[in-house]
Amino acid sequence: MNEPIRERCDATEPPPIQRISKEVTQWEIYDANMDDIFKKMREESKNPPGGAGAQKSEKQESSLYSTGFRRCLKIMERMTVLNEQNEKYKEYKYMWTQGDFLEHQKDGIIYPIWKFQGEKQRRKQVTSICWNPRYTDLFAVGFGSYEFSKQKTGLICVYSLKNTTNPEYTFATEAGVMSVDFHPKSAALLAVGKL
Repeated sequence: MNEPIRERCDATEPPPIQRISKEVTQWEIYDANMDDIFKKMREESKNPPGGAGAQKSEKQESSLYSTGFRRCLKIMERMTVLNEQNEKYKEYKYMWTQGDFLEHQKDGIIYPIWKFQGEKQRRKQVTSICWNPRYTDLFAVGFGSYEFSKQKTGLICVYSLKNTTNPEYTFATEAGVMSVDFHPKSAALLAVGKL
């Protein structure tokens, strides 16, 4: 006679799961930063300079300008922009929509993600755009002027798909930029043609 196989095991209930989500705007981040600055100013006014509080504030100040902190700020800015521009991205990716102000047209429209406008780009025209061959989320935009008799300074902006509101890098040039192109093998090299 063979004895039946018996299993011994313990069963537990899985821990409860809570989903927490919050949408953060740039204003909320700004208000939180201003609150921190005011708290630090109050603490500095309580502690006289030269004491233990001064050494602590120097350490905090050096950490504010560290590369790790700047990297975290860049990631937070990208996430804020992603939340803010989410509807535009979905619209751009999945469908054509009929614009409210263009109801008479048969074709749909896609609202622009990038606007090449800003204080530095004022009175400059986009003359060239080039995608990076290695980092496919980066592209360079050259700014110059098509009025060859009235040339001004130029500008090169490197934009990313991760942050569509502001350029990642900007470079001012002495003359207007007419063409830009990344090196096919060394993706960090950018060739610029000026007037």
